[in-house]
Amino acid sequence: MSRYADVHVSTNGPGDARPTALQIIEDEGSTGRLTDKIFLITGVSSGIGIETLRAFYANGAYVIGTVRDMEKGRRVIEEIERSNPSQGKIDLVLMDQTSLESVRAGATNVKKLTN
Repeated sequence: MSRYADVHVSTNGPGDARPTALQIIEDEGSTGRLTDKIFLITGVSSGIGIETLRAFYANGAYVIGTVRDMEKGRRVIEEIERSNPSQGKIDLVLMDQTSLESVRAGATNVKKLTN
């Protein structure tokens, strides 16, 4: 059984004992092992996207995050960079996944960033 199974038996919402993405990376001994990796994470301006972005960035990864609201995304990035200096890099790409046109434009921008 997973080492995290017991802490998921009873969830109490924000502030409960469940591990963050950053804690799991640390537990797995993967700290600093993402420096040569590129990740694309959708929805980095709220919810699990923020914590996933935070964990990968803190471990030196290059993270491209998609957002529907660039200003909201920039605020999240500023907070992450301020609270956790890293060798990682973050770029934002505007992408509304309910719009095929927006997804195509976002994919084009991701390709430009990674070439």
